[in-house]
Amino acid sequence: MARPLRIKCVMKIAISLFGPLVSPRFGYSPEMILVTIEGGEIVSRERLYTGGLSMPHLINHLSASNVDAVICGGIDGFCYRQLVSRDISVVPDIVGDAETALQFFLRGRLRPRTDCRRRGKRFCGGRGFWFDDSNWDGPGEQFIGERKDNHDSGKGKM
Repeated sequence: MARPLRIKCVMKIAISLFGPLVSPRFGYSPEMILVTIEGGEIVSRERLYTGGLSMPHLINHLSASNVDAVICGGIDGFCYRQLVSRDISVVPDIVGDAETALQFFLRGRLRPRTDCRRRGKRFCGGRGFWFDDSNWDGPGEQFIGERKDNHDSGKGKM
């Protein structure tokens, strides 16, 4: 279970990037953006190029940079535990636009598994990004990639 994020007057947030999107995997992105927030407003942004850094070096660098929270896509248990042990909060499983994720964070609406992708003419911001709402028939019924028809066609039965 993730620890609740403590909001401070001055915070530094790191977002792993893959182009303009939140990187799907922490530590494998070519760059991160470090955002300093003071009184709920962004006061500075800086790019951190992470290509070639090992996981321990990246985590140590984030800790030395006084990062308070990391926003990322997937993250393995080792990295998660190392960040938390250095008193860095982690908001994992974020999908979509990094700027949108940052804005959700500033408003206190960013939670693990938040979908920050633009769909049609609206931003989702919902939870459960692995569901495709347009084909969803209810809990556990329709996931992306699954067919609605009966998978058991009787072939191969004796």
